Amino acid sequence: SHVLARNVRMVRGDWESRYGVKPYLVETFIDPERFSGSSYRAAGWQPIGSTKGYEKLKKGYRYHGKVKEVYVYVVEEEFRRIIGCERRSYPQEGSLTTHKEERLPMMIQEVGYNPDLIDWAGIEKEVVGRIAEELVEFHRLFGDCFRRKEQRLLGQSYLGGLLSDVPRKNVEAIALAFLGTRAVRCQQNFLSRYLWDEEWMLARHQGLLAESVGEEDGMHTVDSTEIPKKG
Repeated sequence: SHVLARNVRMVRGDWESRYGVKPYLVETFIDPERFSGSSYRAAGWQPIGSTKGYEKLKKGYRYHGKVKEVYVYVVEEEFRRIIGCERRSYPQEGSLTTHKEERLPMMIQEVGYNPDLIDWAGIEKEVVGRIAEELVEFHRLFGDCFRRKEQRLLGQSYLGGLLSDVPRKNVEAIALAFLGTRAVRCQQNFLSRYLWDEEWMLARHQGLLAESVGEEDGMHTVDSTEIPKKG
């Protein structure tokens, strides 16, 4: 998505320099049977519909039946005014935390799971819901590690995404599944730029671990026994 975003910003100047025409929109097609389009959505491309399953020939069109999704990217922000098209009014979305803070725990608790994995591990289906609830409560124990409410939300979504049935466990896919397109860049910054109190988080984790398995007269030994890799 980062490469797409950088390339599309150069399209206007390059296209005008080569052809003498200023582009207003950039269009692409995606085969939904092969790709999900998550990278395009993360880069700001907007899905506007689907094709009818035709391909253009020199003389007319031919039906092949392969429907593709159509994505566009706005290069010229004033293109509606230039072509005389009025912008439709849509309900304004709130901030990242306004709508998602209360919904995200519910989304994590209702996320899908792999039945084969559940059967293999011997976990009953009723237990899955309780595990999700415990995950949400566990994350709240570390809420003071984050400087802003938005960071707590992003941390919770990323943790839930890693344990969810999202096919690809990358930042873009997780953000799109749990928080939507507007949160992709925020989720990326959460892992690369945002700061949180790592020392306090580690101390809190150690304290919780001591409460769970610690004994006054007990001792834990960690043995790093490794097997040399062959081949």
